[in-house]
Amino acid sequence: IYNCWESSVEKLLSQYSDLSLVVLEIGCGTRVPSVRYESELVLHDSISRCTSTSKSTSATTASSASSTSTSIAAIESRSKQQPQTTLIRINPDFPQLDDTTEEVWKQSFIGIQETALKAIKKIDFYMNE
Repeated sequence: IYNCWESSVEKLLSQYSDLSLVVLEIGCGTRVPSVRYESELVLHDSISRCTSTSKSTSATTASSASSTSTSIAAIESRSKQQPQTTLIRINPDFPQLDDTTEEVWKQSFIGIQETALKAIKKIDFYMNE
């Protein structure tokens, strides 16, 4: 069922340029990396499918940032660009992207080194500003 859902989302993203996908990963550490791996795989798959069917995808570089406000500002600036797929990883210890082999992944990734509640409150603040 999950694979069908993921495929449907990727298909919709490739067909409708005004849609966005945000994978919000909160508190997934490195001890059991399966969720982190799956989040990065969803990012990779959706970017690959969308860019293969539409060359209109643009991405702004927003690599891991130690400052939450810098990361939140990156989210705000990205929200004005369509279409896009973004992985937002909130983790106080390990906010970085694990697989850095693909440059396009780095451009579609925002790492927030913060606790979950603080980060969500700040995201909420910026989205409602």
